[in-house]
Amino acid sequence: MPRVFTTATDDAIIDMIRSARNRLAIIGPGVTTPVAEAIADRMSDLSVLSLTVILDADPEVYRMGYGDTEALKIIREASKAAFFDLREQPGIRIGVIISDEHTMVYAPVSRNVEAGPSAGERPNAIALVGAVTDAFAVAAGSTPHPEHVGGTEVQQEIGHQALAPKKVEAMEADLHANPPRPFDLTRRLTVFVTEVQFVELRLTNALLSSREVRLPQHFLKFNDARLRQDVKSTLKIPIDLSEKLEVGFTSHLGEEKLKVNEADLKGLRDLIEQRYFYEWKGRGKIILRKDKEQFKKDLERLLELTRAYQESLKSQFQQMKAEFRESVVKEFLDFWKSEPPEHVRLSGATSERHCRQDIEKAADIMFEKAVTLGMPEAKDVYKDISIEDLKDETLMTELRKLMERAGVAEQTLSKLFQSGDAVAVQGSLL
Repeated sequence: MPRVFTTATDDAIIDMIRSARNRLAIIGPGVTTPVAEAIADRMSDLSVLSLTVILDADPEVYRMGYGDTEALKIIREASKAAFFDLREQPGIRIGVIISDEHTMVYAPVSRNVEAGPSAGERPNAIALVGAVTDAFAVAAGSTPHPEHVGGTEVQQEIGHQALAPKKVEAMEADLHANPPRPFDLTRRLTVFVTEVQFVELRLTNALLSSREVRLPQHFLKFNDARLRQDVKSTLKIPIDLSEKLEVGFTSHLGEEKLKVNEADLKGLRDLIEQRYFYEWKGRGKIILRKDKEQFKKDLERLLELTRAYQESLKSQFQQMKAEFRESVVKEFLDFWKSEPPEHVRLSGATSERHCRQDIEKAADIMFEKAVTLGMPEAKDVYKDISIEDLKDETLMTELRKLMERAGVAEQTLSKLFQSGDAVAVQGSLL
């Protein structure tokens, strides 16, 4: 007894097309090139064969992988040569093959997601024989008038519209302008998008060591360029960022107390990137999607630690400000007295006391600007792998090697680095 649950492989569909003697109907969103060639061959038998072909005229059918654009061309040219009218059913997403008394109803496969079935172990079709085939044939318009099947009148339900040549031309022009991507690469891209992303980490307001004192223009009006550079290099904020401060903060690990300095914060950031990021030479850094949640937790912990450290550092700012103020006065007081800046001369207050007060005020402003960072923030930016990346075999080989060296699980590697058809064997990853 033939199987009821079967597999709609190209070979199985072609066998039904070739074996038809009196009646043949092919219904679906689109067909593959081998199936189209088999249909084209049967158009020479129209004198003895009742043939019906119903397809969708939407170009998205081909971009989604329900058919081949080459198949469309083959069927169109064959139908023109045989004066055969193709039929159209917008939005159809099931497949039906009627061959004499045999019917196969199947689920078309989007080859952007998985490869088409190649064996009976993956059933996607139901095989029917007998009177029900007559009902399918009438409903599909293979029989031009209503018939009674099993005591019930059946009428044509789909394929009322002819697939006009102009509509086919418009579909071909659309596909030429925006052709489908290669199905094997699209399937691989689907796997990568579910597993891997590019990542870029930006931290702002996190490090004081990256800040410098910005001197107002009237502090830099020296004729000697070397003197200007010397002044800039000597006016450093007197903050000892190497000293470890004890800080308390809350993270996903609970309440924590640590002794840290700025170097420790930089080291923790580096450690996070080393743990979660993979440097793909020439392309950027990537992260496994499975690691993103933990990465975000560790990143937030770093931010909380940085905020606590900076808060603790602020307790020293008043003393630091006083030291910085004195260093600026020492550097500029004599110059101020001998060549007062224009705003000091215009005020008429050019005594040593007034010059000192003017420098101290400017020094306090400089200090505040230099140490005011705002709240530490992180921005993690993600971008998906592109199909162009997958085309570069050298890049993909390098990526696999670096992920192997990083100890990525073999199960994950087997999903990412495989031939196109292997995606379907692995099962759905969406």
